[in-house]
Amino acid sequence: MLKELDPLLHSQLRFGVMSLLMSVESAEFTWLKEKTNSTAGNLSVQLDKLSEAGYITVENLSRARSH
Repeated sequence: MLKELDPLLHSQLRFGVMSLLMSVESAEFTWLKEKTNSTAGNLSVQLDKLSEAGYITVENLSRARSH
């Protein structure tokens, strides 16, 4: 029997991100932005929601490179 889909994943963008990430080990923000045809702001918000829910881990390499 299938479990019900988490309401968090009902968002088309969040569902799209999860679908893309299932086929890769990691992905860069710009790649996800291009593949989902989303704005940087919207994608950032949706990635935060997925991260807070424990679906993904976000690593900010731009901050690490600047130090």
